[in-house]
Amino acid sequence: MGFLHPWFLLLSLAVIIPIAIHLFNFHRFKQVLFTNVKFLQNIAIENKKQNKLLERLLLLVRCLAIIFISLLFAQPYIKNPDNRLAKDGGNAVVLIVDNSFSMQNISSKGSLLENAKLKAQEILDEYSDNDVFCLLTTDLEGMHKHFVTKNTITEFLKDIEISSFSRPYSELVNTAHHLLSLRNEESKRVFFISDYQKTNFDIANIKQDSLIKDVFLPLEINNISNVYVDSLSIDKNIFLKGQKVDLKIRITNASEQDIEKQTVKLFIDDKQQSIATCDIKANSSIEIPMSFVLEKSGTIRGKIHIIDNPVVYDDDFFFTIDAGEKIKALCINGKSENKYLNKLFANSSEVEMTNMSQNAIDFAEFTKHSVIILNELNDISSGLANELKNFRQKGANIVIIPSENIDITSYNAAMQTLNLPIWERVIAKNVKVKTIDANNKLFKNVFSQTTDNMEMPQVKKYYKISASSSAKQDILTLANNDAFFVESSKNGSDVFLFATPLNDKWTDFVSQSIFVPIMWNMVLYSTVLPPSFVAMNSNEFIDISILDTDKKSEYIKLKNKENNTEIIPQMQAIGNRYGFFLHNQIKHAGFYDIVSNDKTIGCIAMNYPRLESNLTFMNASEINKELKKTGYDNYSVFNDKKMIKSYFAQSNKGFDFTTLLLILIILALGTESFIIYKLKNK
Repeated sequence: MGFLHPWFLLLSLAVIIPIAIHLFNFHRFKQVLFTNVKFLQNIAIENKKQNKLLERLLLLVRCLAIIFISLLFAQPYIKNPDNRLAKDGGNAVVLIVDNSFSMQNISSKGSLLENAKLKAQEILDEYSDNDVFCLLTTDLEGMHKHFVTKNTITEFLKDIEISSFSRPYSELVNTAHHLLSLRNEESKRVFFISDYQKTNFDIANIKQDSLIKDVFLPLEINNISNVYVDSLSIDKNIFLKGQKVDLKIRITNASEQDIEKQTVKLFIDDKQQSIATCDIKANSSIEIPMSFVLEKSGTIRGKIHIIDNPVVYDDDFFFTIDAGEKIKALCINGKSENKYLNKLFANSSEVEMTNMSQNAIDFAEFTKHSVIILNELNDISSGLANELKNFRQKGANIVIIPSENIDITSYNAAMQTLNLPIWERVIAKNVKVKTIDANNKLFKNVFSQTTDNMEMPQVKKYYKISASSSAKQDILTLANNDAFFVESSKNGSDVFLFATPLNDKWTDFVSQSIFVPIMWNMVLYSTVLPPSFVAMNSNEFIDISILDTDKKSEYIKLKNKENNTEIIPQMQAIGNRYGFFLHNQIKHAGFYDIVSNDKTIGCIAMNYPRLESNLTFMNASEINKELKKTGYDNYSVFNDKKMIKSYFAQSNKGFDFTTLLLILIILALGTESFIIYKLKNK
């Protein structure tokens, strides 16, 4: 048997008080005159004996009540070693300390992060120096993913600082479970100390392990109101000098109060371009339209700014736009130029189309263009096919329009080189287009809705295109389920194939309304640009193939002039794309120049993740309730108001005597009242 608070047993010494009262309680007798007391003597002797017995019972009951009360406060229990959080040996412990932005908030006990460090140290103090420990933070740094000694973990705790990274809680717990699964210790424990934001609490995604006990320790803090720039959308794929750029800025009000006249400012290259105000209902978001004109070519640096206190890290949203002069398209013609394409792009301010004869191809010109159109070539030579393959490997797009008399053998040899669908025989049949893939990017913002009675293109004859071993997506499908217009994508490059020449002898497609958006967007979407903005916790591949990078260089640098930061990201080639991964190297939001061989070739805008912006927290009872809903077992939830030491002592409990002691105390007090009542009546 053990006692949770053994020092309370000293209260049992209070039995001296009722004993002293009993011993020194001298009664004063009242004298009553009777003419004859002969008949009262026997009654007096009998009553005196009864009173002594009741008084001794009263003393016993009072002493027992005091002893039971002292035992109740001392909390006796029968020990169960299997439930102990800290066993006598063989403990492997993972401490997860949340150091995300929200942990810089202040509670009644001071900084949340400092409070978390103290709690972690208290947990460490309950274990011996022979146990092994691992520390995890939201950074998930490699140096922490190892089991070390108690003294080393103590030093790690001192070095924890606020981080801009935020992760779903399941990722942290699952990482801890994985590390513990590699250990052979008998006792495996995870202690997770956090403010427990509701937005990160994805407990259903945790992979439970019956051999590991999870302990969740929420730090006490009240919900905090916050207004922040949530996200930004730019409704364009290509940006050209002189164009108007339309932005949609999402502002979120994460509070219980409505916000009136919130100011939103747009800065371009550090100069304020426009300002807007908005009203936002409580716990809701609103989209603010803003726009500006691209006054120059090159990289444009933009920033959305609001003013909101006390949380300010999410009041800025950075973005970049790479503005060019014109999109360059190369059209290689067979017999003659295509009059419909020439007319479409003749006076375009966005597209510059160059025509080139099949008999005078200059392969050196390929790299200067974003898209190549093969217009009605009778055959495709092996040399041209290889050059197109190299062109495609750079992520560029190709459009293939067959001629009236193609050499199918030549075409299919080229298709094999390019890993594209193959061409079959000519089918002379009047068929209408039946199906349009309206979700394809070529039709973005083209249709407000599609109806069954839409006017569709019709073909008089066409080449049958078969998938063979190459994947394809039918964008326009004929009524007999043959393809009219096909897309084949690979490694960021799109190749579009038509089943007919673009002339009215084969099809009326060139006179239909969808001809313009299809041809126009095929050219516009041919340029692949680096992302306009990136969240700092992103693990996605950042493609910079379009930039003028020296491929011979072993690395590039990311430089931030504002805070004098310089990092070297991990470069990688994926397929034919060239780029890098961040791996949590960037700690501050802002603009980072992309430098290759001391030459700035581009810029990337980094933003703090918004997972920490909704400052609504969960307390111990809410966490416990959610865990029970998901069927979670083998866990404990600590309350920040109680001492860590008491939780460890309680974990040793088997049978708890609390209920029994309460019953005994009530019985003792009830018996005391009954005896006092009897004595008074006598």
